[in-house]
Amino acid sequence: MCRSVLVLVFGTLSQQRGTTLGGRKQGSLTQAKIALLQSHYKKAVASKSATVGELSKKIWTTFYHASSTDCNPQHHLCPTGTRSWCFYNRALAFGKDPPSHKNRSSSSISPHVAEKVRGVYERLTAPELLQRCLKGLTQNANEAIHSTIWSRCPKHLFAGRRRVEIATTIAVGNFNSGSTSLRELTEECGCGVGKISIAHGLKRDFARIKRAEKAETVEAKRRRVDMARAVTVAQQEFLAAEGGPSYISGGF
Repeated sequence: MCRSVLVLVFGTLSQQRGTTLGGRKQGSLTQAKIALLQSHYKKAVASKSATVGELSKKIWTTFYHASSTDCNPQHHLCPTGTRSWCFYNRALAFGKDPPSHKNRSSSSISPHVAEKVRGVYERLTAPELLQRCLKGLTQNANEAIHSTIWSRCPKHLFAGRRRVEIATTIAVGNFNSGSTSLRELTEECGCGVGKISIAHGLKRDFARIKRAEKAETVEAKRRRVDMARAVTVAQQEFLAAEGGPSYISGGF
């Protein structure tokens, strides 16, 4: 699965946080809930669906399940049967009255939030996007040099050999030496570089280094650890609420 897809999921969902009501209110779009919805999307794509329609159905299943309420249950896409992960359909399979949706799912969102998030899911289930995700492949997160090349020569667009070589040369030089390499390359070609261009390149290099240093600070690392812990807790709460397995010391 393309890493850019996951970035898009997180980014677009994060932009919807302005729709929360009070932050802690039931059904609000918290940071942990955003991460959990993203995790559901990732699992759906990684399941290696045979067709775009099948993959789209899996993704929309998580949306409708999360946006269901007692007044408007939307579990028509959820799996049925006594072994279903959906608490609503599982109760129906046992011939019981389904329990209330309140506090049953840690990924539940209110109708108001669901209305805003629906647009995100519509974009992320576009056929042309899902077509590239059918194989459920993953991409190495450390392929920074590749993303640097693709930013100059997108891999989804055709380019001749000469353009690819030029883009690769510039990208590798910038990756290793920053703007200095581009200035040296330009001068090697007989083109002068003005003071404004040099200053802009140095400013860009300085900003890039500062971002890297900030990401390596204790505070930044702590935030990443806290986020990972919040996602784990949210996933465990989701499994517990849905009646799935959870870890208990000595319980297995």
